[in-house]
Amino acid sequence: MFLFLQRLINKKPTKKQKIEAVYKKWRFFMYRVAYDVLKNHAMAEDAVQETILRLIDNIDKIDDIASRRTRNYIGVICRHIAYDMKYRKVSIGSDAEYDSLASEALSRDALSVVIDNENVERIKEYIKSLNYIYQEVLFLYAGEGMSVGEIAQLLGISTKTVQKRLERARIKIRQKLAEEATDNE
Repeated sequence: MFLFLQRLINKKPTKKQKIEAVYKKWRFFMYRVAYDVLKNHAMAEDAVQETILRLIDNIDKIDDIASRRTRNYIGVICRHIAYDMKYRKVSIGSDAEYDSLASEALSRDALSVVIDNENVERIKEYIKSLNYIYQEVLFLYAGEGMSVGEIAQLLGISTKTVQKRLERARIKIRQKLAEEATDNE
């Protein structure tokens, strides 16, 4: 009897239960994100549903449903889907944590800059000033630790597109750092 009760207590939620919990917890947030982009209630609802469908394949990447990391992850996916719907005019069936994103992006990119709190703050501002498509892939790559292939699958774009966006984001950050360095001389 004791073992049975212990198994019930330690039982991990099923995939379906996790998706339901994510939907219940974040449905209004996803709707607001989508509506901010689309300005259309019906399309925003479609974007929320498409987000849930994409999350089904990637639910294993979510550990704590109520965490800020999960909120950001869901926000990136939903915003991408909303922009996709808006610009392609096709109906398809965040705040990011810039602190960790800035330091992770630089360490992965091996920029030869000594990172201290002041540099991190400037780099966070540079990342925030990037076009959303670059912020999105940087967040998923550096902030979430996803591979290029996983990002491509999640966002519904090719791996070459993801690589190019990462490259362009790094170049833009490098250019801003270089401009700042020449201004300080």
